[in-house]
Amino acid sequence: RPDYDYTDGIELHIFELNGKAEATVYGTDTNIKLKVKAERKENRIFVSLDTVPEGARVILRNIHSVKSVDGAAYTDTPLGICLEINNKEISVDL
Repeated sequence: RPDYDYTDGIELHIFELNGKAEATVYGTDTNIKLKVKAERKENRIFVSLDTVPEGARVILRNIHSVKSVDGAAYTDTPLGICLEINNKEISVDL
């Protein structure tokens, strides 16, 4: 059995989001540790988390420029925009 927290430093990748997507992360004890929802409305992406894990990141795959981001620090990486999560609610204006 792993003796670490699955959500610590978690990196979630979002590919070609059109509409809504959800993800749930379970711990080794089968309890829910994290729920994430993402939604794209025209040129905006909204990401919500039920908790903010230490070092959590969301990668917007193949998106390399944004107009603004609220709720997270961000950088462009070879994979796409990397959101350094520091809030439960994030909005990205593409």
